[in-house]
Amino acid sequence: MALRAILLTPLILVFLAIVLTLARRTYSLIQNYIEARKLGISIVIVPVEWHDQVWILIRKPFKWIGSIPLLGYWYKFSYLGSVLDYRHKLHEKLGDVFAIVSPKAIVLEVNDPHAGLVLQRDYKTWLKPKDLYEIFDIYGPGLVSVNGEDWQRHRRIVNPAFREQNYKLVWNESLKQTDQMLDLRMNTTKGIASMADWRTDLHLLAIHVLSAAGFGHSHDFSRGLQEVPEGKTKSFSGALNFLLMNILPVLIFGKMKLPEFLTWAKYREIHGAIKDFGEYMAESVAYTRATTQSGGGGRQADIASALIEADEAAKREDKLNSKTFGKSKPNYLSDEELYGNLYAFNIAGFDTTAGSLSYAMPLLALNEDVQKWVVEELDAIFGTNSPVQSDYETNFPKLTRCLAVMHETIRLWGPLPEIARVPAGEGQSLRVGDKELFITKDMQVSTNFYGIHADPRWWGPASLEWQPERWVTKDNDTGLESINCPADGATFLGWSAGPRICPGKKFSQVEFVATIATLLHKFRLKPLVMQELGMKNEGDAREALRKTVAASQFMLTTKMIAPENAGVVLVPR
Repeated sequence: MALRAILLTPLILVFLAIVLTLARRTYSLIQNYIEARKLGISIVIVPVEWHDQVWILIRKPFKWIGSIPLLGYWYKFSYLGSVLDYRHKLHEKLGDVFAIVSPKAIVLEVNDPHAGLVLQRDYKTWLKPKDLYEIFDIYGPGLVSVNGEDWQRHRRIVNPAFREQNYKLVWNESLKQTDQMLDLRMNTTKGIASMADWRTDLHLLAIHVLSAAGFGHSHDFSRGLQEVPEGKTKSFSGALNFLLMNILPVLIFGKMKLPEFLTWAKYREIHGAIKDFGEYMAESVAYTRATTQSGGGGRQADIASALIEADEAAKREDKLNSKTFGKSKPNYLSDEELYGNLYAFNIAGFDTTAGSLSYAMPLLALNEDVQKWVVEELDAIFGTNSPVQSDYETNFPKLTRCLAVMHETIRLWGPLPEIARVPAGEGQSLRVGDKELFITKDMQVSTNFYGIHADPRWWGPASLEWQPERWVTKDNDTGLESINCPADGATFLGWSAGPRICPGKKFSQVEFVATIATLLHKFRLKPLVMQELGMKNEGDAREALRKTVAASQFMLTTKMIAPENAGVVLVPR
């Protein structure tokens, strides 16, 4: 009897723990539902969603729940970036703002361009959620994650780092890397590659551009990952490549400190790459700081050098300005904050451009008329001369159609389907259409970029069609073309908006335009007939490519689920 009691005790304790957890979650769900009801908007109740960290890790095997009639409706709302699946369409039924209520949170989904602009623009009243962004602070806090006065302090130092001198470097490096990437692809596979292979190539291109324009480390396309200095496990580009290609496990395990006997190979590789890249950043900061302090700083073009020069200038200003004496925080950044910003720039710059190019390639291959339209511009500017040796100041401003391709790609397949904000203080008012809502401090408001960018009310009946020409207007007097937001009353939030607009906006534009210009000046793009997958002709290849693009999901950024199922081939012009 005593033995049975001993055996049953752990089971009873587990049972009680489960019951108590369910009771607590049910109580929290009821409380959140009551709070959401006060808003007078549609409510969707979900038992679990992305604020439950365990659910993020185990969600995929439970995808079958979504197919259960009536009971499985909630699954589509349970993961971050779910707006990618429904864009604006659920808002037609639930309204331009509705609440997703779970035991953990109340999240308002907003599909209103004016409210979305307010949420992105008014940085003092609408803040970035700390719990959502602090995971990016592996090396320290940065412009991406901080709010309030801290954000203003970071911005004063960071903004000077993005300047024309840097964009010229981005232009030259992008031309070089793209040319080498295309030559390597032609020499090794005759220009034939699946979208999985193209994505790998474009990721490597973006990493090399970041390495050169961000830190002054320039490599050939095929060699950057191989050059490992003594004492390091990875090269500079190799460490950066590993961190960016393994973002999710890096964010999950990067700050986790475990005893050696509890670690595993992937964990050790993650921490080895974090250590290596941290040391590379420290060496770069120390070198630039030494040359700047000794008077040898020459306003280097790379971001790291410019950032450190601006920070050193802020230090000198602090020493001269008696008003800063005794402040809790100086105007300059700590080393930890410098590293945090440099790392954040790489995360943001990597997938914004590489991801956009990964979608632009198949979309161009599917739209030969758009290719011809862009090539018309390229031939008018470059003629038979290669863009690779072209001048940034002269040529980038003229490549309007290449830039239109980027805008349209980001409109439909931008890296972030939505972005969350929380109200400052105890709460803030937000007008959505004809509704005035008071959002309390316990709620989050998510701007549905994919809805705002695809709603036919603002983008017309062809809102879901990829049409780069919609961005270009022509001056009847001069004949010059320029980029304009084409939707009457709409808002384009591809790089956010207001003071917190992405500081790397032009960096990404220059890289994208240089890449597309080099690509389409040399080649036409066609859907790849993959006979091993049962494709018999170009029609089959087109359909496979279309389906592969459409079958995308949010994995920290928007990505194709199965890029290996379709491809693009280069055809020399």
